Amino acid sequence: MNVRDPYKRLGISREASEDEIQAARNFLILTYGGHKPSMDAIESAHDKIIMQKFYERKNPKINIKKKVREVTQSPIVQAVVSRFRTPSTNIIIKTSIAFAVLGVLTVLFPTEEGPTLQVAISLLVTMYFIYDRLKSKLRGFLYGAGTFVISWLLGTFLMVSVTDQKYYDNIKNLMLQYPSLRVAYIDEKEKTVDGKTEKDYYFVLVKGGDNLDEEIYRIKLPGNPIAIGGGKPENQNHAIIFTRGEALQTIDMNQDNYFEEAFKMRNVLEEFLKSDHGQRRPTILGLREHIFTGSVSSLAWFMSNQETSFVTIGQRVLANLLRVRFHYGHPDIFDRIFHLTRGGISKASKAVNLSEDIFSGYNSTLQNGYVTHHEYIQVGKRRDVCMNQISQFEAKVANGNGEQTLSRDVYRLGHRFDFYRMLSFYFTTVGFYFSSMVSVLTIYVFLYGRLYMVLSGLERRILEEPTIQSKALEEALVAPSFFQLGFLLVTL
Repeated sequence: MNVRDPYKRLGISREASEDEIQAARNFLILTYGGHKPSMDAIESAHDKIIMQKFYERKNPKINIKKKVREVTQSPIVQAVVSRFRTPSTNIIIKTSIAFAVLGVLTVLFPTEEGPTLQVAISLLVTMYFIYDRLKSKLRGFLYGAGTFVISWLLGTFLMVSVTDQKYYDNIKNLMLQYPSLRVAYIDEKEKTVDGKTEKDYYFVLVKGGDNLDEEIYRIKLPGNPIAIGGGKPENQNHAIIFTRGEALQTIDMNQDNYFEEAFKMRNVLEEFLKSDHGQRRPTILGLREHIFTGSVSSLAWFMSNQETSFVTIGQRVLANLLRVRFHYGHPDIFDRIFHLTRGGISKASKAVNLSEDIFSGYNSTLQNGYVTHHEYIQVGKRRDVCMNQISQFEAKVANGNGEQTLSRDVYRLGHRFDFYRMLSFYFTTVGFYFSSMVSVLTIYVFLYGRLYMVLSGLERRILEEPTIQSKALEEALVAPSFFQLGFLLVTL
C-alpha cells in the first residue's frame, strides 16, 4: 500500500461518492486485516479524502467549463455569434495587404499632429470591407462612419480625459498636502493669427493654495522644447530657472530619501567650501545610492549587487583616484550658480544625448569644474526587478555610451586630458564595452580551440610524441592557463 495518492490507494476515482468511498475502505480493511502498516495507510487515505470532500462542500468550486458552455449556448450569445462568419482567403489577403500598407505609411510618414493620412485610409478600407460583406453602399458608409466616430470619441474624450484628470488630481493633492512643494511643467496654448491656429509654449511654476493650483511664474518660449530634445532633460533644464539657493540636488522618480540622511545635508554642503589642493572648489558632489529592492527576486538581488559595485565602489575609484567621475544617476548635488551660468545640468539633443546625465559631468569638467564622491550620505533607489527591464536598461546604457563617443564633449575631453587621465576615461566608458567584447570572444576562441585539440587528438599527440614535445606548449595547455588569461583580461 505504498501509494501517495489517497484515491489510488483506495482504488476509487476522484468523482466517487461518499458511499463508494466508505465501501472501498471497508473492503480494503477486510482484505488487509491484521497487517498494521496497510491498515494505517488505508485509514490515512480515507481521512484525507473525507477532509477534502468536507472542504469542497464548505468552499464549493465553480465549474468554469460548465458555466462557459451554458453562456455560449444561450440564445443571446448564439444570436450574436450568428452575425459573424469565418472570412474567406481572399478577404484575409486583402486585409493583410491593407494593414501592411498602413504600417509602412506610419513608419515612412510620422507626424506630430497624428496619423491623419493613415486614419483616412483605414476609414475607407473599413467601409469597403463592410460593403463587400453586406453588399450595401449606404450601410457600409453608415457602419464605417459610425464606428469611426464612436471609437474616436471614446479614445479622445473618455480615456485621455480620465488619465489626465487622474494625474492632475494626484499632483494637486501633493501640492495641497505639502505647501512648500513647487511643480514646474511645460504648458501650451493655442491662438489664432491671421486665420491660422498657432501654439505658444511656456515654462510654468505652480504651487498649491486655496484648494487649487496657483501660478507663480510663466515664461514664454520661442518654440516647442520637446521637439528639439528629450522630455526628461528638458524638464530639468527648464525647472532649474525656478530654483533658489546655491546648491541643487537632483532626485529621480525611482529614488527615495531617508529621514535620517537629511541631518547630514549640512555636512555635505560644507564640501562645497573645500578646495582641491588650494586650486578650485567642487562643482558636483556625488552621493552613493542604496538599492532597496534587492530582496524582491534573484534578478533584483543581482541588479542590486551590480549597482552597488558601480554606483558606490566604482564611483569611489573614478572620483578619488582616476579623477574621471562625471555624473551618474540623480542624487548628486550641483553648484547651482556654476551650472546655471554654464548650460544647465543636462543636455537634451535627441539621439546623441541618450545618457543625458553624464553630459552635465562632461560640461562641468570642461568648464574647469571638479567632481567629488561622498559615502557618508546615501539616497534610496529602486532598481529593475525583471529580466526585460534589466535588458532594456543595459541596452540603454550601452547605446548611450556609443552615442557619447560621437559627441563633441568627448572629443574636447580627449584633447584636454593628460595621457593617464585620458586612458582612465577610455576604459571607464567605451573601453569597458570593448574590453568586455574582447574577453567574451577570447573565451569562446580558447574553449573551441581546446575542444578541437581534444577531439582531433592533436593535444594527446603533442603530449605523447617526444619529437614535438615543448615545455612552453605544455604549460600553455594546462588548465591554470585559462584562469590566468581571464585574470589578465579583467586586469586590463
